[in-house]
Amino acid sequence: MLRALIKEAFASFHAGSEGWQEEIVTGGRCNAKLSRAIEHVVDQTDSRIRAVPRYDQRLRGPVENVFRFVDNIVEDIPPPVNCKPSNFTRNPTIRALFTGPEHLKKVFSESDSVRSFFDADQKTEDCWALLCMEKQERRQAGMAMVNGRVMRDVFQTTINFTDHQLMSPGNSEEDARCALKSCIFNSLLVHAKQEARDSIARHARQEARLRTISQKLAVDDRSNITATLALENEKKSLEKALMGQPLHLMTPTDRLEHVITVLQNPDQYVSECRHSMTLNNTNVLLDDGEAGNCVELSEITVASHSARMALLVRFPRSELQPAPDFSRMADVFLAN
Repeated sequence: MLRALIKEAFASFHAGSEGWQEEIVTGGRCNAKLSRAIEHVVDQTDSRIRAVPRYDQRLRGPVENVFRFVDNIVEDIPPPVNCKPSNFTRNPTIRALFTGPEHLKKVFSESDSVRSFFDADQKTEDCWALLCMEKQERRQAGMAMVNGRVMRDVFQTTINFTDHQLMSPGNSEEDARCALKSCIFNSLLVHAKQEARDSIARHARQEARLRTISQKLAVDDRSNITATLALENEKKSLEKALMGQPLHLMTPTDRLEHVITVLQNPDQYVSECRHSMTLNNTNVLLDDGEAGNCVELSEITVASHSARMALLVRFPRSELQPAPDFSRMADVFLAN
């Protein structure tokens, strides 16, 4: 329900509809969609923020800012690739990402998000989604054409894509992009909440350690000058670290300021950049200028998650493999 709310808000924002624009109403409050988005931010980070006067007004600008940023990031991703298994031999990008047509069908058919999407709407014939993968590079000796001659034991870089995952499925390209925007937005909120928790825990540990060191120094007879100097240096370091943390996140106002800081600086947590590589038919990376297959992917980083190679894809229901019959498999196993 909450994801659908944010997804709808992104659809409205991208369309530039009047439903998103600020309405001049009593009290200067923002419109319903933006208001719900702000309340969603508070619910997902710290509900105590509502104790701060005019918290919603202070969050309006930062929320609009992160909506604009995420919208631009996702809209910059290239158009989807049609991942029909029959396209495997015709599309160099599909050939680079999968080992064969059966591997392609297996990845989509074993995706819980894709299968749940098709199960939820039996009339939908196609699924659009974001395909995320890990790119692996390996140096190995192989054969290559050098100055017109076939040479052996030439070191080459091979590219492999593993850990395929499908995210944010939708019934159209636009729907999938909105779902992805919602996913990134919510991931940013989860990160902001965890970052606050980590900061509070780190501050508490530092204060506890500082108290322990101060107690030791209070009774230190300086008989071991090396140990004493080490404690004094650690104390200075802790005091400096604590002074450099003006935001202790102990009050609702502190929490609000932290959320505002995250939403005002989304580029520190979310990024998308384009990667273009030229590969041969066995996924050997070729030098610039060599003839081969150009494969273009996006590298997406969201908060604390590691960067993943990604592209938008389309997959037909007709190619979905049957779901495993675990009860039948169990019967066969027990019979043997």
